[in-house]
Amino acid sequence: MKMKVKSIAFLMALAAIPAFGDPAVTSDNTFGVLKVTCNTAKAIIATPWVSCENINDAVKVTNLVMTANLSENDAIIVYVNEAFKGWKLASGAWSPLNVSSAETYGIAVGSGDSTSEAIARGKAFWFIKNGFTSGTYDLYLYGQDKVVTTTDNATVVANAYNLLANPKVAELNLETSSLWTGMTINANDRIVVPNGANAPTEYSYVNGAWGHLVENGRVAVWTAGGTIPAGRGFWYISKGGSGTITW
Repeated sequence: MKMKVKSIAFLMALAAIPAFGDPAVTSDNTFGVLKVTCNTAKAIIATPWVSCENINDAVKVTNLVMTANLSENDAIIVYVNEAFKGWKLASGAWSPLNVSSAETYGIAVGSGDSTSEAIARGKAFWFIKNGFTSGTYDLYLYGQDKVVTTTDNATVVANAYNLLANPKVAELNLETSSLWTGMTINANDRIVVPNGANAPTEYSYVNGAWGHLVENGRVAVWTAGGTIPAGRGFWYISKGGSGTITW
């Protein structure tokens, strides 16, 4: 896969640590709203919802983010098929970006189509808050059905960079064997979890287990295990691995 160096820097440097703030509010007719509190201008947002028609249907990203409390020129960016697409808020509605410069969003972004991009549960997208410098702000994610806590849902992993997110309302343990029953993992695959302004946590696959380097005095020791917090976005960088992750 070919990617510009500037693009890779953007991917890894995104300070994207939103959390699922309040429990979802749902009703008997399967309408729901979930509040996500963010503390960074560029936030990776998990998609926690499933369609009420079919659990494998994807939610349109511009239908997912409610606009009532947002500002003009706030933006949504998705990474699909090794390309970026974007929309900005204009006159209270999401509008496809015609041209977006690297100076504006830190990356070359193509136009999103008028019907929006489908973002399945287990995938993620960026929300870019225009003019944000400090503090926090809230996003409200509209969805159908309910936040899935017990129903399994599989996300396809391609032999490429995959922008994923833990869609559950609980921490994800990488040692949970059921996560990987549908995956063929390559020894060179990596999981990279952004940590805001700090260095990202990078997990590697060694002797059949995920783990990462932990400082021990003057040396770093590879240690098995790891977790991804609820709602946290991450990269699965495949170097030959493929299949499905079963949440």
